[in-house]
Amino acid sequence: ILDLFLQLQPELNNIDNILAQEIPLWSSTLELAGRVDCVGEYKGKLSIIDFKGSTRIKRKSDIENYFTQSTAYAIMWQEMTGIPINNIVIMIATEEGSCQVFEANPINYAKQLLIAIRSYQRYQKEINSTLV
Repeated sequence: ILDLFLQLQPELNNIDNILAQEIPLWSSTLELAGRVDCVGEYKGKLSIIDFKGSTRIKRKSDIENYFTQSTAYAIMWQEMTGIPINNIVIMIATEEGSCQVFEANPINYAKQLLIAIRSYQRYQKEINSTLV
């Protein structure tokens, strides 16, 4: 764990003005809740910052689910605080010794989030109907 932290350390220096760490967020609109890793400024932009560990280097296309999850956090944060967040930062420390940083605008993942929520809701209805 220490090695993974040390790999991220140079990028951690780009984080400033932390507003929250490991706090629960929820949304009545999305009917979701979760715990965000960090809300703060990354290179001067207010961001949802998510820290990950991995056995290997990732491509951005490999981590779309991370962006979708962080989009949910951005929406929850805005619903709870009234403060919009237009940047997501995913920091990945790999066992291979590299540090990766990916950034995106949550608006680009809002449709994926909605599809995932609806899919989950349909699944829950199916389960509940078979239990009755």
